[in-house]
Amino acid sequence: MCPKVVIRTDFLIKNNMIKQSKNSYKKVKNRQKSLFVEYFGDSPYIRVLDFLIEGHMFDYSMTELARGAGVGWSVFTKIWTNLLRKNIIIQTRTIGNAKLFKLNIDNPVVKKMIQFDWELSKLAADGMLKELEVTS
Repeated sequence: MCPKVVIRTDFLIKNNMIKQSKNSYKKVKNRQKSLFVEYFGDSPYIRVLDFLIEGHMFDYSMTELARGAGVGWSVFTKIWTNLLRKNIIIQTRTIGNAKLFKLNIDNPVVKKMIQFDWELSKLAADGMLKELEVTS
């Protein structure tokens, strides 16, 4: 008899964090950095941008963004004001007292950042394919 396989879909892995439930995060050790963070450096600002780019179709509360990006609250609030001022993020809705935000995909700078992230991924994938072809 074959063992039963259970696939969990109630968590999200992002920037060294596992989102186990609505507001429960756990640090993941030895998680590989994204290409965006690798190219631009592992600074809090870049980690927040990376989190927003990877989840650009979703909206997040400020707390979810800070935790998901692995950034401390005091640093995050400084980054936050800059993102709002530059119109990189927009408020999408309010649930109770929580305001939810997402990446402003109508902003031309944001469009270029998303496109650049895709190009980095494509270049990395092409490079891996070439390495596989050489070793085969």
